[in-house]
Amino acid sequence: MVIQSYFRPDFVSLQRKSFFRFLEKGLVEEFSKRSPITNISKGLKLCFYPEFYKLVPPKWNPNKAILYDRTYSAKLFVPVQLTSFKTKEIVFEWAFLCDLPLMTNRGHFLVNGVARVIINQIHRGPGIYYTKTTKKKEILDVETDRKSFSNLTRYYADVISMRGNWLRLSVDSKNRFWAEMKKTPKIPLLWFLLGTGLRKETIFSKINNSSLLYDSFCNNILLSELDQEKYFYVDSTFSAHEKMSSLVLKGKQKNTGKKRNLREWFYKHFMNPRTYDLGPHGRLCINRKLGLSFTQSALLNKMSTLTPYDLLFATDYLLKLLAGLGTTDDIDNLKNRRVRTSSDFIQLQIGIGLVRLEKKIRDKLIDFLFAPSLPLKSNEKEKKKDALLKKKAEKLTKPASFEEKRKLKNGKKKQGSQKTATKAKEKKGSNSSFKKTSEKNSKKNEKKIGSEKSSKLSKNSSKVSKSSQKKEDEKASSLSKKKASKKRSKAFETKGFDKEKKNFREAPEFLITRKKNLRISDFINARYVNGALREFFGTSPLSQFLDQINPLAEITHKRRFTLLGPGGVSEDTATMAVRGIHPTHYGRICPVETPEGKNAGLVNTLTGYARVNSDGLIETPFLKVFKSQIQKKKGFFFLSPEQEEKSVLATGDLSISKTGFLPKGFLPARSLGEFTKVSSKSVGFMSVSPIQLISVATSLVPFLEHDDANRALMGANMQRQAVPLARSEQPIVGTGTEAKAISDSGAAVRAKFGGFVCYASANKVVVCSLKSLEKKNGFDPSRSSGKSGLNWRNSFFSNTQPEAISEN
Repeated sequence: MVIQSYFRPDFVSLQRKSFFRFLEKGLVEEFSKRSPITNISKGLKLCFYPEFYKLVPPKWNPNKAILYDRTYSAKLFVPVQLTSFKTKEIVFEWAFLCDLPLMTNRGHFLVNGVARVIINQIHRGPGIYYTKTTKKKEILDVETDRKSFSNLTRYYADVISMRGNWLRLSVDSKNRFWAEMKKTPKIPLLWFLLGTGLRKETIFSKINNSSLLYDSFCNNILLSELDQEKYFYVDSTFSAHEKMSSLVLKGKQKNTGKKRNLREWFYKHFMNPRTYDLGPHGRLCINRKLGLSFTQSALLNKMSTLTPYDLLFATDYLLKLLAGLGTTDDIDNLKNRRVRTSSDFIQLQIGIGLVRLEKKIRDKLIDFLFAPSLPLKSNEKEKKKDALLKKKAEKLTKPASFEEKRKLKNGKKKQGSQKTATKAKEKKGSNSSFKKTSEKNSKKNEKKIGSEKSSKLSKNSSKVSKSSQKKEDEKASSLSKKKASKKRSKAFETKGFDKEKKNFREAPEFLITRKKNLRISDFINARYVNGALREFFGTSPLSQFLDQINPLAEITHKRRFTLLGPGGVSEDTATMAVRGIHPTHYGRICPVETPEGKNAGLVNTLTGYARVNSDGLIETPFLKVFKSQIQKKKGFFFLSPEQEEKSVLATGDLSISKTGFLPKGFLPARSLGEFTKVSSKSVGFMSVSPIQLISVATSLVPFLEHDDANRALMGANMQRQAVPLARSEQPIVGTGTEAKAISDSGAAVRAKFGGFVCYASANKVVVCSLKSLEKKNGFDPSRSSGKSGLNWRNSFFSNTQPEAISEN
């Protein structure tokens, strides 16, 4: 079949579409999970409205961001509403939450003037997967002293979540059923089911082979065998009607074990949507495997967590496998794997930042509920007020401190009701305040400390020498000033604050009793989300410097997949089964291009025609075949690995007649994941191109079909290491992919329409066409991530007509 020249997918669309998906859906979803936020008494409620978020245009364009070492980002503002149910007050503001890094048109980010790209990661998709393991068991015959081996088969089920703890249901060699998580002790499966809230009648009525589960619990699990430091044991703290078990866990801590209600423990780890999430795809996978049925609205809204009936039917399927019924899952099949793109990682980091912000908001809501006022703002008017109030407070505290010192010195105990004139109550992390009080005393020889207006002495007051009074007064005031200055220095002490943090200051020393005013800016701070994004782009192994040796290296770096990284496999422990080539890789992952050494098979590249859908599945295009005739007018059908299993697929290098019919006889095709030969009438789909199964770099190797696979691998890798020529030239021998590769990389200047080159120079190119007259100006050199210069040079001259590359 002739390769269709008009159909060439955009090679960098994977990164761009992923970021657009994040701006449209991912950002709104992550904010919706954390809204609303309330305090303990639910007297205050803070709500986000992410559907109406705004992005301020970036201050720096990509060229100036590279020049001045800046980040190409936009300020994110979200409308926030704060409601007080007690005072019935509602405040609405646009809150600044973070500086969101933006993706350039070429599919990468600019962080501190350096181009960075986020690598795509392949991991096991959320759902439930059953696995069969076989081990050889050595048997010694006592009579003949001969050794024989027998295969020991075990089954286990892994419940994988998109966010939260992974759970494993397993059967050991003694047919005992266990439930366990990572780095936790094993729990008997029957106790685990009882702890989820299910009754014994429900458990044994829903499970077909329930006697095996009950016998293994009664006969094999004895309380004497359970080590208290490793396992749970029964403690009868519940009534017989509930039929519940309380578990006592003794871990690595030296303290005594803590009693936990299993139902609360199960809800915390598997049913709380804030800490555990299967996602809609994980829920669909569990429903298909276990035969459950939920409506579509329930899948999207309420059923994103694990339920007790999920574990009940998962146990039932595990018992069916022991009886020889049911099928296990192929973990290496691409239908059981998902691709995490740049949008998923940025959404995850924003979620981490929002969790930190939510915790801080809840603390501030509690402080606001019990504090007499909100923290003061740091403007000039209120600074002057604070200074005046501090002076008044110091004046009022002098007589009080003098009287207290005199009491201690004379050792006299005063009787009657006394009210101190002014007391400075200083608390850490709270505002400062002073209270005016008057001190009433029945004795005539004492002073009355009243308000500022009335400061008279009684007629029969005792005479105190002025000199001694002044000395003691000066000492008391100096001591109070020293203490106040020390506490102020501690309160206003800041270390390593950024420019954004300087706008927020610590609370002043004295509290001012005034009316509480709701202000959203007192609760929301942008540093938490900014810090989470900064951590990812700066420290994550999936955020890498863009390889800018040549344009092909850029495209390959943006279309790369890895099994490594957080939540993935390790290069030291990865087996050959993980590194190998699977039949579902056809048309999706290139079997040739991969690094040499430890990362062989763990880092792969997307093929030239494949794409990643919104569900994280890799799809590849096919043409529909009906009764041996290719239906070209129906367009391309992008099939997932699961859809391929139900059809017969022919290769794309068959000779086709002018009317579009396949050759008669048996043809090479793929059916049920195997390569076989089938009749032309049974073919359902046909590949689009012969180069559909290889990557962009591999398709640039001429005469690839005559090359050895190892030599093709090295040739594809070495093309990415080629430095540009001092005088660029067009290739003499090519495969037809060169123009599309250089166009999609963004390294070449691209015209919107094809036409006639009227004028060409080092600074300007003019293209004339029937549609318009297009000018391209300003080919200024720039800096690459490798600290090398990027310069442009014309390869076409005046009075020439280059081929037009249409934009898809």
